[in-house]
Amino acid sequence: RQDVVEIRRTKSGKIFFQCACCKHLPHGDRAKLSTLAPQSISSLYRAFTRFQTSHVPACEHIPQQIKNMSSMATRDVKARKTKEYWVESAKKKGLRDGKGDECIIYR
Repeated sequence: RQDVVEIRRTKSGKIFFQCACCKHLPHGDRAKLSTLAPQSISSLYRAFTRFQTSHVPACEHIPQQIKNMSSMATRDVKARKTKEYWVESAKKKGLRDGKGDECIIYR
């Protein structure tokens, strides 16, 4: 959900994802896994599954209504359950594996 996860890009073009609800806090004050920097598009599925199961329940700044929706989305994700689905979706949105630095870039 766009209201929970924000896509950010560094000056070098690397993509990372950050919790939009607690990004304003100092890093040490955020719940674990508030920022995701998957090393490849094939690792997106695992990264977002970890975000949904670890960060979302622990983040005090995500409204309960969204947390409830997240638990439903986790079930939906498991229903799709293929890493290939996530890889193909990422490619359609313009995400690609970066060269050398083990990162995701947007083209």
